[in-house]
Amino acid sequence: MSPTCNSRTGLNMCSALKLSVVLNSPGQRYSTDERIEGKVLITVDAETKFSEINISLEGSSRVNLLQPITTQLETGASHMFLRLKQHIDEVNYPASRVFRPGTTYQFPYQFVIPERLPLKSCSHESKHTSIRQAHTETPPTLHLGNLSQSLCKIKYIIRADVSRQNSDLSQNVQTLASCTKTLHFVPTHEKGVSFSRLEQRDVYRSIIVQEVKSQWKRQTLGRLEILASTLQPIQVPSPCFPIHAVNTHVALQLRFDSFRDTLPPRFAKIHPTLKQSTLFSTKPQDDYLCINNIIADQITRGAHIQVRSLPSQTISSIEWTKHMLPHHSASSSFDQSSQPSSVAELGSSPNSTTGYYYTASVMIPISLSSSRDLVPTFHSCLVSRTYALELRLSYRVLNAPVLQRMITLEVPVKVVGARTLNKISDTLPSYSSITPDEPSHFASPPMTYYIEGKSWNTEYPGTVLQESKWLSSPEGRQACILPTYDEVVARSAKPQ
Repeated sequence: MSPTCNSRTGLNMCSALKLSVVLNSPGQRYSTDERIEGKVLITVDAETKFSEINISLEGSSRVNLLQPITTQLETGASHMFLRLKQHIDEVNYPASRVFRPGTTYQFPYQFVIPERLPLKSCSHESKHTSIRQAHTETPPTLHLGNLSQSLCKIKYIIRADVSRQNSDLSQNVQTLASCTKTLHFVPTHEKGVSFSRLEQRDVYRSIIVQEVKSQWKRQTLGRLEILASTLQPIQVPSPCFPIHAVNTHVALQLRFDSFRDTLPPRFAKIHPTLKQSTLFSTKPQDDYLCINNIIADQITRGAHIQVRSLPSQTISSIEWTKHMLPHHSASSSFDQSSQPSSVAELGSSPNSTTGYYYTASVMIPISLSSSRDLVPTFHSCLVSRTYALELRLSYRVLNAPVLQRMITLEVPVKVVGARTLNKISDTLPSYSSITPDEPSHFASPPMTYYIEGKSWNTEYPGTVLQESKWLSSPEGRQACILPTYDEVVARSAKPQ
């Protein structure tokens, strides 16, 4: 992508300063803790005095919502969540800080995007600590829009500008030239390649119960219960080793309680569909975004859902195992000790009237085509990306008219970035020197909405994180400990 530049003519000069940002690996997708390096080139046609050169890496998000035609207002919000500065030694500046024609001045830069953002990048209130932890994970590059506007964007740029202090007594600083270069970033997390016990138990699984009835008299023939769970996150392929498809597995546990001596159903095919949801808001979120929140508040929130059909698979080879019910027992065949309360409640419903039930289990491989749209799952202050697999299973009941039936359930899946790192040299700037002291902030222009004759201003009032009681808790003290740069380098140098 070509850089965006602009320049201004210096005082008492008729020539413009030319500024460009160059990446050593143009077109590359960068990942967490990977070195980003390049140089800034400066040329002039006449002697040009300057005061300072600033080179920084910036990460920001932007959300735009188009309001109903009755208001004709487009609301927006932006968040600068990361800004790393490159230190330039005094010896690298030209003499007397004057650019002279005939010379191309080069200023190299090196950056590393960390796995976690400074805690001050998420300064708004949240309902629990996991929200702040999720919001301080570095989000991926993302751009979503329709034919008329950009809905939400997360971008990373290298910014360079040359400034000069005015010659008068005022302290105003004049920007002589500025230039930006966009880069593509996909985060990776060491702890993201497997689920935590809480995620495996409560988040990335789904259950459905369906009564199987006869076609004509609508008599209940049995009760079908299916529990689906994803065992591992889907890993986004490394930019260094691109592949055409990524694979995952979904585990299905099935139970059929037979009424009237009905044999268990015979499954035919499974039709998987990947549902990709991008949720965004013009206000910082104190909880995880979901579709229900979007529907309830369409003034400050929006959603974009993309559905991708996946290859169907034959599952007719599923074999059922018959079990006898113990006397005076109504427990489900699933291990209730490891299930969430909702699953346990389902298993405690009335069971077979015949004194036995059937169980089966199967592992379903799922293949996804790799594309840039498949970014890791993330939750930031303004934008979230989640995924779910919709599974439609077709079956028919034995000793019943040949009529295919369908049962559908949706199981959440997690997408993570595969970690492949380059060795980072020890010549990079220190972590403290590239992390600014000033906190990032939400920048949302004041806009007024009119609903039911009432109006209010949507400019978000900033809150001071240090005043929160959360900081005094053990979780807060632990979350405030930022890794040292040496720890980042040591972790990245581990053999893969």
